[in-house]
Amino acid sequence: MAFSQGNDPDSVYHWYERDREKNPEKALQHILNGIKKAEKRKDKYHIAAYLVKLIEQKNFIRDYDGAYRDFKKAEKYCIDNKIDGQLPCAYSQYAETCYNMEDFAHAMQYFHLADSIFASQKDGIGVVISKNNIANIYQVQGKYDLAIKNLLDAARNVDTTQYRYIKVEIFNNISELYETIGENHKAQQMARSAMAIALGGKRDNPQGLLRSYAHLTSLLTDQGKYTEAEKYYNKGIHLADSTKLESLRFDILRPGIALKVIQDKMPEAKQMVTEAIALGKKYKKNTSEMYPIRASLARIYLFEGQPAKAISLLNELLNEGRQLDRRDDIAEIYNELSQAYEKTGDFKKALQNHKLFVVHKDSILGREKQKYFKDAQVKYETAIKEKQLAQNKIELLKKSSESKKKTNAIIMLAALVFFLAVLSYLIYRQQKLKAGQREKEFQLKAAISQIETQNKLQEQRLSISRDLHDNIGAQLTFIISSVDNVKFGFNLQNTKLNDKLDNISDFTKSTILELRDTIWAMNHAEISFEELRSRIFNFLEKAKTAKGSIAYTFHLDESINEMKLSSLQGINMYRTIQEAVNNAIKYAEATKIVIEAKSEKDRIVIQIRDNGIGFDTKATDRGNGLGNMKKRMKEIGAEFDIKSAKDAGTTVMISLQNKDDNA
Repeated sequence: MAFSQGNDPDSVYHWYERDREKNPEKALQHILNGIKKAEKRKDKYHIAAYLVKLIEQKNFIRDYDGAYRDFKKAEKYCIDNKIDGQLPCAYSQYAETCYNMEDFAHAMQYFHLADSIFASQKDGIGVVISKNNIANIYQVQGKYDLAIKNLLDAARNVDTTQYRYIKVEIFNNISELYETIGENHKAQQMARSAMAIALGGKRDNPQGLLRSYAHLTSLLTDQGKYTEAEKYYNKGIHLADSTKLESLRFDILRPGIALKVIQDKMPEAKQMVTEAIALGKKYKKNTSEMYPIRASLARIYLFEGQPAKAISLLNELLNEGRQLDRRDDIAEIYNELSQAYEKTGDFKKALQNHKLFVVHKDSILGREKQKYFKDAQVKYETAIKEKQLAQNKIELLKKSSESKKKTNAIIMLAALVFFLAVLSYLIYRQQKLKAGQREKEFQLKAAISQIETQNKLQEQRLSISRDLHDNIGAQLTFIISSVDNVKFGFNLQNTKLNDKLDNISDFTKSTILELRDTIWAMNHAEISFEELRSRIFNFLEKAKTAKGSIAYTFHLDESINEMKLSSLQGINMYRTIQEAVNNAIKYAEATKIVIEAKSEKDRIVIQIRDNGIGFDTKATDRGNGLGNMKKRMKEIGAEFDIKSAKDAGTTVMISLQNKDDNA
C-alpha cells in the first residue's frame, strides 16, 4: 500500500494486479490514488493509462454502467490531450465490456476501431490483441472462416518469448476451432502448446494455463479418455485453489461437470452444477458463460429419466441463443432436443430437431467454409514452417559468420592443408543444412499438392452425382409419368396388364429412392453417424406408415455421433440395416423392432432385433437378401452374424473396427 501511494507508476500497476481479483475495491483505490499522484506530477500519459485501467476493472466486476462512464472520460481525455497511445487501448477495453454484456455489434465496432488505430501507429502487439478479440466474436457467432482469418493474422505477428500470454490465448482459440471441425488430434496439439507456453517463464498467466487445462479436459472427455481428462481437471482445480481465484474455479467446473455426467457420476455432477451456478451469480457471468452449465444440467435431467424437464430447459437456452445469434450453441441445442424427444418416443419431433441441427451445423460450417478453413490450416502451417525455415537461415548465417572469423584466425596461425580441411568441413556442413531445408520445403509442397488433388476428386464426385440426379433421375420420373398417363388415358379392362403397369411404376419409384441414397453417399467423402441417423429416422417413419402395428425403437450412443465412415461404409451400413428391418416386417410377424448402435472397446456394434417367429438358421436356405447383407459387410471389412431360433425372434449383428482408434 505504501508503494501504491508513491510516484512510481510501476508500483501502482504492481499493487493493482495483485489485488484486482482477490480484492477488487482495493484495486480500484490503487488506480484512483495513482491518478491523484499523476495529476500532481502533471503526468498526462499515466492519467490516461490509469483511466483505461478503471474501464478494465469495472468490466471485471461487471459494473457496466461504471465502465461506460470511465470509457467516455478516458476517450475525451485522450482526444483533448492528444494521448494517441492510450486512445485505442480505451476502445479495446470498452469493446471487451460490450463483449461481456453480449452486445456483439458494439464490441465488434470498438475492436475494429482499436485495430485500425493500432495499425496506423504500427503498434504490432495492439494489432495482435485486436485481431484475437475480433476472432473471439466471430467464433461465438459461428463465423469460423472469419475467426480463423483473424487468428492467423494475429498468430503470424506475435513473438512467443516476449508476449507469452497472448500466444497462449491465440493457441487456445485455434485449438477450439480445430475441435469445431472434428480434428481432435490437432486441437489437442494446440491446447498442449498453449499449456507449455503458459507453464514456461514466470508462470504469471494462471488464466491462460487454466483455460488449457479446461480445454484438454473437454477434448479428452469427447475422446473417451476419462482418466487423462480427470488428471487435467484436477490440475485446474488445484490451480484455482492455490491461486485463491474463485473465478478460475468456475471456468474449470464447466468441462468437469460434462466429464462427471458422461461417467454417470450424477451426484458429483449435480453438486458441481450447484457450485458453478452460485459462482456464476457471484461474478455476474452472462448467459453465454452460463450456457455450458445449464446445458449440462439438461443432460443430467435426461440421464435421470426426466426428459420433460430437459426439454423445458433446452427450449429456454434455445430462446437465449436465438436472441444473441449464438449459432454454434443453437445447433448443439437442436441436437440435444432431438435426443430428448427420442427418449420420450416422439420420433417425429426427434427427427424435426435433428434436421434443424444438421441445417444449422451446415450453415456455420458448410462445405465452402470447411474448404476455406482447411485452406487456412495449410496457410497457417505453411507460415509456421516458413518462420522455422527463416529462423534456420538466420542461425545458419550466424554460424557461417562465426566460422569465417575462426577461419581467418586459422589462416594466420595454421598451415594451408589445415585451412583446406576446415573449409571443406564447413562447405559439407552448409550443404547438409541446405539439403535438409530443401527436404522440408519438398514435404510441404507435397502436402499442399495432396490437398489440391483431394479437392479435385471431390469436385468430380459432385459432378457425377449431379449427372445421375439430372439425367437418370429425370428419365425415371418420366417413366412413372408415362405409366400413369397410360393407365388414366385408357380404360384398361385387362387386370393383369393394369397390375403389370403398377409393378413397373412401383419398381421405378423404388429405383429413384435407391438412386437418391447413392447420390447422398457420393456427395460425401465421409459420412458421420449423425447423418446416418437422419437417414434411418426417415426410413423408420416410412416403415411406421406402411406397418403401424409394429413398435419401432432406435437408439444411437452419443459417444459415436461424430465418428466418421467412408461413403462406401455409410451406404453399405444403411442398406444392411434397411434390409434387416424389411425382412423383419415381411417375414417375422413381429410386434417390436429395435435398432441399437454403440461403441464397445475398439469396435462399433450395431444390432437389429425383433420379437418375431424366428427361423432355424441352419435349416433355412439363405436367399439373396441375407447373402447381400453378408456381402455388403464383407466389402467394408465388417463382421456379420445372424442369431435366430423358432419363436425366439431374430438378431442381426454388425461389428466394425472403430476408424478413430485405427488412426
